[in-house]
Amino acid sequence: MNSNEDMFLIRFENQTITHTCMVLDYIQLACTDISISIFNKYIIKCKGEEISDLSSIHGKVIKRIEIDDKLELFQIYIYDDMQLLVDISDDAYTSPEAINITLSNYEVMVL
Repeated sequence: MNSNEDMFLIRFENQTITHTCMVLDYIQLACTDISISIFNKYIIKCKGEEISDLSSIHGKVIKRIEIDDKLELFQIYIYDDMQLLVDISDDAYTSPEAINITLSNYEVMVL
């Protein structure tokens, strides 16, 4: 990841997830000044166990967001030992983008 992406993603640290919902065939998360639309396959884990309830991350605080070195996994680390993992490998795309992140100032990052 380059420094511009790092600077963009660092804004998520300590943001509370205020809204979670399924919209047609994708999920949407919102914090105070940020929204994330996830179009690819995702997994939510709590203490290493996979959980299926999207609402389980509602009200939780984001610790950090990372993209792995191979650019195949988008990882949202959440306090209370939770993770939301999104497959962003080439084979995982179901639409033109895997993830769309929008800030309140209309800055956008598309993966």
